[in-house]
Amino acid sequence: MKGDLDLHMRKEELVLFPAIERLEREVPPFGGLSSRIRTALSEHDSTAEALSDIRRITRDYQLPSHACDRYRALFQDLETLERRLQFQMYLEESILFPRARSLEGQRI
Repeated sequence: MKGDLDLHMRKEELVLFPAIERLEREVPPFGGLSSRIRTALSEHDSTAEALSDIRRITRDYQLPSHACDRYRALFQDLETLERRLQFQMYLEESILFPRARSLEGQRI
């Protein structure tokens, strides 16, 4: 999952987000954004599935009675990771991507 997220974030930072910024400055990005956004959404789906698997495997982050401090910290960190990733994906899917599509549609 870490490797997938690293690659996903690199693509967003190096390709998708700069293309959206260029669109905001009224310079059409090469090749349009639709396929890049579709790719990002597909990767979001994969991430959501992985997070769901982690939640299932950990039984909704339920700690066994014998859990040590490291075990507790791991579950807390996993739950924090899930919450932050879900919020980031929500922001992109609900605000950034619709805005970029709207801007792109205005330029065509």
